[in-house]
Amino acid sequence: MWEKLAAKLWFRISFGILVPAAFAFGAFYLRKYGNPFPCVFYEILKINCPGCGTGRAYRHLLNFQFLDAMDDNILAVICLPFLAYYLMKTYISVVIYGGRLKVFGRMPIKWYNAIMFAIILFWVLRNIPIYPFCLLSPWE
Repeated sequence: MWEKLAAKLWFRISFGILVPAAFAFGAFYLRKYGNPFPCVFYEILKINCPGCGTGRAYRHLLNFQFLDAMDDNILAVICLPFLAYYLMKTYISVVIYGGRLKVFGRMPIKWYNAIMFAIILFWVLRNIPIYPFCLLSPWE
């Protein structure tokens, strides 16, 4: 019984130290060197996916260049506070409560549908090569 408890405690301590260290290293690397991963979807099909420009947008945010970040991928910038909230709540759930805390309650299917509709709409609009929509492309 004590071995099982010690293993859970060891996991929580390791998780509590390694996850922030990984985020700090990732933020440092992104700020200094930029995004090392090209968009495979763009490389093959030559159209922008909903995530195109996210790495550059987050790099601009780390350098406090908010308008440039929104120019690269406005959807990623808008979704960042919600993603940060979700990740922080999950981190606290694992480290402090041992995973017993529910991160979110049940979300209605209408919310999932609305989120997916917004992502697909953003995807379609950013690939229309007409003036107001071409502003959504990270390459313009």
